[in-house]
Amino acid sequence: MTPVLILAGAAASPTCDAGEVAASVTKRLGAGAVMMVDAFELASATWSHRIKDAVACTTVQLRSGQTIRTNEVGAVLNRVRSLPPMGFARSSERERAYAETELQALFVSFLQGFAGKVTNGVDGHGPLGLWSSTRWAMLAHRCGIRTLESCVTTGARRLTNLASRSTSTVVVVGARAFGAASPEERDRCVELGRLAGCDTIGIDFDASSERELIAVDPFPPLRGEVADAVAMLLCDRASATTALVAS
Repeated sequence: MTPVLILAGAAASPTCDAGEVAASVTKRLGAGAVMMVDAFELASATWSHRIKDAVACTTVQLRSGQTIRTNEVGAVLNRVRSLPPMGFARSSERERAYAETELQALFVSFLQGFAGKVTNGVDGHGPLGLWSSTRWAMLAHRCGIRTLESCVTTGARRLTNLASRSTSTVVVVGARAFGAASPEERDRCVELGRLAGCDTIGIDFDASSERELIAVDPFPPLRGEVADAVAMLLCDRASATTALVAS
C-alpha cells in the first residue's frame, strides 16, 4: 500500500514546493511512505480505468516502473490542474482540444476514485476552487469577508491584478489558518475553505486596514509550517485509511 501519493505540478511550476510536504511526510512515516509524481509523468503513463457500481478504479503504470492503484493509496495531495496532451504537438488545434478534454475527464474520474482521501479533490470539471471571481466573492460574503469584486482572481490568473497592490496572504490548511491578522479573520478564512470544500487555499487580502479579499488560490505555496501542516493532514488520513483496511 502507498501511504501518501503527491501529484505535483510540472518541475518548473509554483507547485513544485510539494517537495517540502513530501519531506515532512517522510519524517513522520519513514522512507518509502511517499510517492511523488508530476503531471508529465501521469500524462505519459499507461492507464487502465474501470468503473464498477459507479465507482472508478484506476491503475496507472508509470514509465519509471512504479504503479499507482487508486484502491491502494492512503492519502492524496493534488497539485495538478490538468494533464498536458502528450504526443499531440503536431496535431491540429481541434484534435489537441479534444485530447485535452478527454484527458481532463479521465483525470477527474481518477481523482474521484480516491473518494475522501484527496486533499483538494475535484468537482465535475476539475480541481476544486478553479472557479469564477463571482463564485468566490459569493462564498466570501457568506463568511463575512469583504471583497473587491473587480479584482478577485483565482489560480494562475491571480498575479495579474496583484502586481500594483500591497497584499497579505492567509493560507488555510484544514481547520488551521496561517497569516491571519486576527482571530476573527482566521475563523472566516477557515469557514471559506470549508464552504468551498478546499482543504488548502491561499487567500490574498489588500494589506490596508479594510482587509478586502482580492484573490483566492486553491494551489497556494506549501512551505515551512504550512507544508508541515499539510503533511500532518495527509499522515492522519493515511493512518485512518490503514486502520480501516486493517479492520
